[in-house]
Amino acid sequence: MKTEGWPTEVRLTVVTDPDMRTPEPSAPHRGLNVEDFQKTSLWWSIRKASSLLSPNKRRLLYLAVAIQVSLAFLDLVGIALIGLVASVAVSGIGVTEVPEWAQSMIDALGLGGLTVSQLSVVLALLAVITLVTKTIASAFMSRWITRFLAARQAEISTDLARGFLSLPLASVQRWTTSEAIYALGAGVHAASTSLLSAATTIAAEAFLFAIVGISLLMFDPILTISAFTFFALIVILLQRILSRWAARNAQTMKDASIDTLTLPVPTVESASIAD
Repeated sequence: MKTEGWPTEVRLTVVTDPDMRTPEPSAPHRGLNVEDFQKTSLWWSIRKASSLLSPNKRRLLYLAVAIQVSLAFLDLVGIALIGLVASVAVSGIGVTEVPEWAQSMIDALGLGGLTVSQLSVVLALLAVITLVTKTIASAFMSRWITRFLAARQAEISTDLARGFLSLPLASVQRWTTSEAIYALGAGVHAASTSLLSAATTIAAEAFLFAIVGISLLMFDPILTISAFTFFALIVILLQRILSRWAARNAQTMKDASIDTLTLPVPTVESASIAD
């Protein structure tokens, strides 16, 4: 190895100074893995991910999530309007009369003077407008939240990279290249955009399910419990069927991979004889 032009003192310092050597990683496999970290709860992960944002950006995110969750009331209004349409349509053919709660809602909307046909059309249009408005508003808010978190992800990655590269060389060399790339890139994406966006969607859907379920339970407990039991059985049945299919496909892929790895590799002599 040629070292012309290198000062002897610097060359000796590089070799003998223990602070400039790469420290051994604490993990026995000379790197960090997912199993090296303690398992945490989902709520802790969401709180930790939101703490990466600045206080102003965090409050803005909470406001957007509150708006996204509150859109569930539009679904509740749309379901109530569909129920009014059904009640009015049934009363129009003389089977039953309009219930008192439905008549009071119709009078509150100022539609008491309309005929049954006109009232059915107006209520159906109101239900469609309400549900379509909710869908468009929810899609817009989801898009805004995703773009907002993507912008915050870029800021967090920039700040982390700046802080990481400003550390001493010995501290930087404690991490492998793959660990640093993941922490500054895919790791930030998983902690910010993926986790927080999914948490927002889960919160909105859980609130929608809760408010609709509670409203239906107050209106007709027996019908609500029967419908919940029916759909729960369908979900359990589908989960069992899909899990069996997934396990079978995984076993097929595993066997195919093992067969591929155990195939004999042709040598040069066998190839020449075949020719």
